[in-house]
Amino acid sequence: IPSSQAEETKNTEIKTFDEAFNSGVNLYRQKKYPEARDAFSRSLEIRPDDTSALTNLALAQFQVGEKNYAVALLRKVLYLSQDFSTPRAALSFVLSQVQLREIPHEIQIFEQMRTLLLNPVSIWSYLALTALMFFAAGWLMLKHLGIRRRAFREEQSIPQLSATTLIISFVFVVLLVLTSLKAVDYHTPRGTIVVEKIGVRSAPTEQSTDIFDLYGGLEVILKQTDGEWVQVSYPGAFTGWIPKASLLQTSGRKIW
Repeated sequence: IPSSQAEETKNTEIKTFDEAFNSGVNLYRQKKYPEARDAFSRSLEIRPDDTSALTNLALAQFQVGEKNYAVALLRKVLYLSQDFSTPRAALSFVLSQVQLREIPHEIQIFEQMRTLLLNPVSIWSYLALTALMFFAAGWLMLKHLGIRRRAFREEQSIPQLSATTLIISFVFVVLLVLTSLKAVDYHTPRGTIVVEKIGVRSAPTEQSTDIFDLYGGLEVILKQTDGEWVQVSYPGAFTGWIPKASLLQTSGRKIW
């Protein structure tokens, strides 16, 4: 495509997106929530990962009673966004209005760490903090090596590592571990159940046996797909198959 034509296409897309998005905002302010939802959906057809449009669509879905879908969209925003404040506040509000129905499961250590340490912080923040501690610890270690070399050359007693160097080095190691875990979690495909209840089957067919039920708003790990079915695992519980239409993928690498 010639550069002028590509620029024109880009400008047209921006204009179309802005028109749909602004229309959705105006309709939402007028409390015309179904129409606002449709407008935000049109804007996302142009920019599927726009966090502002996803957040506003989530709020519109909440207003029309699709609370599980709102939870799923806001989790997707948290995955895509570097600014956690607005979507986290919105998700906390929506979750306070949704009665999540857990199923019997084993509490896993990683899932506890994910809830307490990984989810509240973006991967970009972990990377920035780890890089900062790396340079700080590296500079202190180089400084210490210089002092040791000078002391050795002057035949003086070899100094020990300072408390500051030890603490910063320890913090760096901890952050490095947490960043690695966050990276693993960041690429793990997860989705949110958007229907009120779905039976999890033993195989990707309607004729297979129901193993257990999943309820709206629950977050699951996505394993693989087979046609219109996806294999899911509820952390600490069983693994089985559900229709793709019953969930929305919210994070991790795309599996379909």
